[in-house]
Amino acid sequence: LNSIKKNITSYLDEMDVESFSPESGISYRDLNPDEFEVKEVIETEDENQNEKIEKIKKVGYCHIHENGKNIIRPALITVYKYKKESINEWNSWNRFRDNI
Repeated sequence: LNSIKKNITSYLDEMDVESFSPESGISYRDLNPDEFEVKEVIETEDENQNEKIEKIKKVGYCHIHENGKNIIRPALITVYKYKKESINEWNSWNRFRDNI
């Protein structure tokens, strides 16, 4: 299996194809939209995590050439989404409870 992986990597290098992946913890809005695809959204109650990359599910690949690069496959990522509803629901419950 390792020899197959080495052969594939060698062929990709010969064709100027490189893998890439964004950093976990940065906002996906800071990335070129052609370079990633959101595959999963994780709800969070931490507003500071909103729209940040939780993890990389698969690296992306691009062809590097003299005029720039072409994306062959975007990186597949998981991002956080701040869920205000859960906090609002909790506050609503507290107000309801206080009025009983």
